[in-house]
Amino acid sequence: MDNSKRIIYIDVLKAIAIFSVIVIHTTVKGIMTYPIWSAEYCFTLFFSSLARFAVPIFVMCSGILFLNMEKGITTRSIYAKYIPRIVSALVVFALFYALFMLILGKAETGVFDLFYIQSTIKNLLTFNTHYHLYYLYIIIIIYALTPILRTYMKSATEKNILYLIGFLFTFFILVPFIRSFYPFNTYFTGMTTQYHINSIYGMLLYFVAGHYLNTYDINKKLRNALIILGIVGVGVTFFGTALMSYKCCYLYELFLGANTPNVFFSAIGLFLLVKNIRIKSRAVENAVVFISKSSFCIYLIHDAFLTLFAFFKFDILSITPFISLPLLVLAIFASSVVVYLILRKIPLISKIIN
Repeated sequence: MDNSKRIIYIDVLKAIAIFSVIVIHTTVKGIMTYPIWSAEYCFTLFFSSLARFAVPIFVMCSGILFLNMEKGITTRSIYAKYIPRIVSALVVFALFYALFMLILGKAETGVFDLFYIQSTIKNLLTFNTHYHLYYLYIIIIIYALTPILRTYMKSATEKNILYLIGFLFTFFILVPFIRSFYPFNTYFTGMTTQYHINSIYGMLLYFVAGHYLNTYDINKKLRNALIILGIVGVGVTFFGTALMSYKCCYLYELFLGANTPNVFFSAIGLFLLVKNIRIKSRAVENAVVFISKSSFCIYLIHDAFLTLFAFFKFDILSITPFISLPLLVLAIFASSVVVYLILRKIPLISKIIN
């Protein structure tokens, strides 16, 4: 496999990100069920907190590729190639998950639920698709904005890009985040309540940040400080979630969101940590590139295996999470890779997943 033209650290980031996605979805039941501060809870929440940079890292990698001025990406290619690919993936896998859940429901109850069929059709028609496909909606909108961003980047200085990053961070991560705490949750009302729309624009921040961090070198002191901030971010995710969940007596999800300062800095820290990585083993490099290439398909299909394993009573609660979590993650990953190897041989599907 010739990897000479690839930016290997992007492949490393995407490989880490896809495992992180699986970890996040595998741990959900554990952090909602185990007694807070129990060993099982802390173990599960730690890995869930550690993995929260998953989708931001994917978006940052897209920013590197799509905002690279040396790439011949045009408005025409975005609307004729890249957006149709994502829309096709959304349609195909929305239908797949609708049928998959319908068949699984039939296997569980012995009958096809007419109400469920009607609601499924309604959901598909109103774009209320399987939960993890939200990422595709975000990517479609970001791709649609890419021609504008590329025009900006052509003449933007480093300070211009930092200004944009600072603006996006302030208004689409920091302000919505602090609104959850006193006194801002009391006095920041009115129009600021509209900031629930920040998800897509927060992801736009990661898109631009990926381009910036790939294009410009950061001095060693700042780089190390940002990596430390990333580690602190993971700690804030863990302790913030645990403490607030204990206080509220339910899973407190604020710190787990991608559009939070703690997750933002954990994603930046990981990016900088991996950017200068060098892989000396050709076998390891080939494995990383393969995982990177298959990551989109794995993202699309992995939740079907998570659901299927749970149907057969194998989830994180089946046995101690110290065993079930790594077993589940590896089983879901391996099963998804097998599907990828099959699907990439089907011409039309191959164009969607590769």
